[in-house]
Amino acid sequence: MGRGQSSPTTFYLERIRTHAPLNSQEQLLQYGNIDDVKEIREKDLTNRVFRGKIGDVPVIIKPESGLAPGKIRLQIKPGLELYRERAAYLVAPEMGLKCPTLVIRFYNGERCSVQEDVQGQCGSYLADMRTEERAKLLREIALFDVVVGNTDRHYRNLRSADIIYPIDHGLCLPDNKGWSRLDGVSEGNYEALDANKGFFLSDKEIKKLQLLADNEELYASILSLGVGRQAIQRMKDRIAALLEKQRFPEYPCRFIMSRNPSTI
Repeated sequence: MGRGQSSPTTFYLERIRTHAPLNSQEQLLQYGNIDDVKEIREKDLTNRVFRGKIGDVPVIIKPESGLAPGKIRLQIKPGLELYRERAAYLVAPEMGLKCPTLVIRFYNGERCSVQEDVQGQCGSYLADMRTEERAKLLREIALFDVVVGNTDRHYRNLRSADIIYPIDHGLCLPDNKGWSRLDGVSEGNYEALDANKGFFLSDKEIKKLQLLADNEELYASILSLGVGRQAIQRMKDRIAALLEKQRFPEYPCRFIMSRNPSTI
């Protein structure tokens, strides 16, 4: 290694120390020893996923080498799933939303996302919307999905415990046109949005979006993770469209596989 060069590990840790200092739970996941690692073997998993423990905290581990090869979504360039996970995790608290703690670190010599494993069952949206509190939270998740351009919200990407936790955001922040103006179709799963499509935004939601639109510190943090400027601009476009229309979009709101280049 030449003089003045950092090791890959050092370089990476410098990149992720952005936006805010690591809190105590993030520090534990970032630096703690991972034990009792076992692969989760489920036939419908797209990526290789492992469970383990850091102290008493159960965690989910996704190694970069275990990511599905090639494009899963036409709109999203492959290879940045871990960074998109972290980027969405940074956006969530800016919108008042709680996601399980997630960091990116090295484990067994390779880069992985390590996320707190919330001990709750996957639940269907309709079942979880039986109470007013949960319906409110699902609406917050729907707004979050629109902002980050999440193309993979289905019932398996929720955890229902004391509250509903959104998880698995590797397929967000699309680079291409997609639905940046909220007036066209896109490929993917949008179940939270489907439950809220066309609803008018509240004054509180509009204020939240206005603050988000001007949060240059957040955009700089996302950029530092390696998420491209184009994807960040698409996010800004979606926020601007929400503020202009002042309502949830009608589309995309269901599973649509579009192979028409004019729509992506």
